[in-house]
Amino acid sequence: MKKVLIVDDDRATSAGMADVVEDWGYEAEVADTVKAGWSSISKMVPDVAIVDLKLPDGSGLDLLHRIKETYPDVSVVILTGHATVDSAVKALKVGAEDYVTKPVDLPRLQVILKSVEDKQAMKQEILELRRQLQKMGALGHLVGKSPRMQKLFEEIEMVANTDANVFIVGESGSGKEVVANTIHSLSRRRLKPFIAFNCGAISPTLIESEIFGHEKGAFTNAIKRREGYFEVAKGGTVFLDEITEMPIELQVKLLRVLEEEKFRRVGGNEEIFPHRSAAASGAPRGHSSVLALLPAEAERDGREEGGDDRDGFHRSAAAV
Repeated sequence: MKKVLIVDDDRATSAGMADVVEDWGYEAEVADTVKAGWSSISKMVPDVAIVDLKLPDGSGLDLLHRIKETYPDVSVVILTGHATVDSAVKALKVGAEDYVTKPVDLPRLQVILKSVEDKQAMKQEILELRRQLQKMGALGHLVGKSPRMQKLFEEIEMVANTDANVFIVGESGSGKEVVANTIHSLSRRRLKPFIAFNCGAISPTLIESEIFGHEKGAFTNAIKRREGYFEVAKGGTVFLDEITEMPIELQVKLLRVLEEEKFRRVGGNEEIFPHRSAAASGAPRGHSSVLALLPAEAERDGREEGGDDRDGFHRSAAAV
């Protein structure tokens, strides 16, 4: 059973939250000061600590720093009044998992706790895979014991546990799709679809409709609405291979989608947000990470000729 510590000097709020959290299947304890909170953390080492920013004997930020220094695997959720949201955002930058405003939005809190639980389960899975790697020199479908492969494995593990867009570059036949599939299989999206699309295998005039979908009547033979790959993925992973084969104007549009995280179907006006779940802003992000892949030689040639927008894709990706 996962353990949750609630540190809040408002005892009615903390007691109420503890009852609800226990109903959700967690073991809950409460504390009302920084000192008492630290004492409880040292004794129980919770999976999650919900910490109020303003406590009688200090700041919740101080407790956050101390937790992260001593127990880095403990996830911290900041509890704050509306007037201190800026401070909560500051807390996120120094290691807090998320924040909840008062009065407590219980559905949002439940979503956050479930997200934390999923991330911690993923960390354990990655640790097990790392042990497998050390024994066999393997990660997913990838095999190799050389220093370069070990470095690649580390990079895959790093990005797999995030919702980042990933830009993969490699020689033809080097296994870029295998890398993409491995990232997907190690991520929280592994139970969602993995959709692969080769931009060079379809007419350039149809690529936009395939990726973004279209509305009925958008063009000849568009007899009904069709969802594109970004919608069909529904929180999974979209794998775009050979993006250099995509028309330059569509590359620009794709870059804008990656940066703004919204798009419209061909012939439509409705804005669609494929990179987030349908829940409120507090819901865990279920990105359909776009893995834009191209051969290394095309990467070099494109930079020399200035023929497409690879620099833009580099900027939009958190990992290359």
